Amino acid sequence: MLSVAILLAVLLTAGYIKLPFYEAQVGGPGSCLVLEEKYCETARLYTIDAAGTEAAALNLPHGTTIYMPFDGAYFDDSFGDGGFTKMRLGIPESAAFLIVQGEYEPVAQEGMKLVKGDVVATTVENDYKENDQTGFNIVIYGENYDLTGLFE
Repeated sequence: MLSVAILLAVLLTAGYIKLPFYEAQVGGPGSCLVLEEKYCETARLYTIDAAGTEAAALNLPHGTTIYMPFDGAYFDDSFGDGGFTKMRLGIPESAAFLIVQGEYEPVAQEGMKLVKGDVVATTVENDYKENDQTGFNIVIYGENYDLTGLFE
């Protein structure tokens, strides 16, 4: 009985002083590794080309964090001032990339090496979303990379 009381006291004390093992994990990458779990579950998968490439289309709120899904590097393929935004997240020593297109503000810099879970970008307001029939502001697909393992 005494051991149960001691265990209870330790757990209550840990919660009171907020020890790291006691705190619940809030935020961070979910099962799809590139977004929080609540957004992973909202992805709609589409086949986007004749080769059968799958893409996940999402409508994410302003300020949503985009994470690095694996150890690798960030490459900015955007063009135009405030226009088309596209990033490639690459796996070292391979031709595999995860491509993210849409309305976001990068946090990483061109060629920057990142580790799994690092913040890569955050979404921004989409001024033309009301006129866009799809309602999606982010599209994620793979280049020599199987996306279906992330968004099931």
